[in-house]
Amino acid sequence: MAKKKNAAASMSKMEAVKRALADGKDSRAEGIAYVKETFGIELSPNHFSNYKSKILAGGKKKRRGRPPGKKRVAPEAVARRCRASRSVQRRHRP
Repeated sequence: MAKKKNAAASMSKMEAVKRALADGKDSRAEGIAYVKETFGIELSPNHFSNYKSKILAGGKKKRRGRPPGKKRVAPEAVARRCRASRSVQRRHRP
């Protein structure tokens, strides 16, 4: 006969922290104790804080790179500067 899995054993640490926060256990000490007693999952204080931050931040993601709307230098302007620089270099060669 197959063994039935315990619901707490198959629960992720993230889900356990979500449920702890839903039950009002906001501090690290309360949350860790609640997760240990209720689900039997051990968490370090840093794990709990990290998961809590991710959960409370929601879908906020910081965009990387250049902000949209900023213009880059036109390629023609760069080409003009290179040509001008080359002509100056040619005139001043020893």
